[in-house]
Amino acid sequence: MNKNSREHPRDFSLIETFLWADTPFWPESCGSAGYGSGFEKYIFSIPGRQAIEPRPVSCWQEHYFLFDRHLARLKRSAAFFSAPCIMSEACDALEKISEKITASIKYARNSPGVFRVRLLCGMDGRISAGFSRIPGIKSLPARFDFSHAYRDPASAFTLHKTTRRRLLETELAAAREKGLFERIFVNSDGMVTEGTFTNIFVRFPGQAALTTPPLAHGLLAGTLREELLACSLATEAPIPRKCLDRADAAVYLGNSLRGLVPARPA
Repeated sequence: MNKNSREHPRDFSLIETFLWADTPFWPESCGSAGYGSGFEKYIFSIPGRQAIEPRPVSCWQEHYFLFDRHLARLKRSAAFFSAPCIMSEACDALEKISEKITASIKYARNSPGVFRVRLLCGMDGRISAGFSRIPGIKSLPARFDFSHAYRDPASAFTLHKTTRRRLLETELAAAREKGLFERIFVNSDGMVTEGTFTNIFVRFPGQAALTTPPLAHGLLAGTLREELLACSLATEAPIPRKCLDRADAAVYLGNSLRGLVPARPA
């Protein structure tokens, strides 16, 4: 048992949120063609993007974007919290959800069905899953503001994705009341960390790759973030808050559900 895991009450669950599509439209690998040669192929919010070059699937796992990365993160978090999460049971739940989605929808031509699938693993190992439609983004670039709340960069609930999300939900609700898409956290050193449900990426002038804050600053290791780093489409470096206001810096808010979303401060 992880020593740190005994310090936390067991009244929460681990979360993995997947993007599911009937005909996947995302890159198959780091070297796959389509949507440009760089990080642009992960910008899913461009009108018509999801109808471009969809491909058939040979097994149910291919309906899920970054399936292996999600399961690997779930396994790491389960080990940290000493939760008896059985990966085969998680896979069974995801397969059943995939079958339910396939059976429940009809698709218009060139309009693949896209869904949000949420998998929960309780501290007792109990697995549950459900699915829902993904709300649209009102306008692009999406707008965000900055939180004044403090987050402990070393907290297990900062570094792992769980249902203990009260601060995140409160901050997001406050941003949404102002008509914004997201709210960004800044650490005590004035460095950007993450949003309430997204990682932060910035493209600075003269750089082909995106820049994203290092995990040591206190943020979740998002699966899209991992993918971009593994593909050398992003690099880690500190990002001062003021950099997000620069007119010559392109800001993206990213997660595996939405891909990279072009954004700007409110």
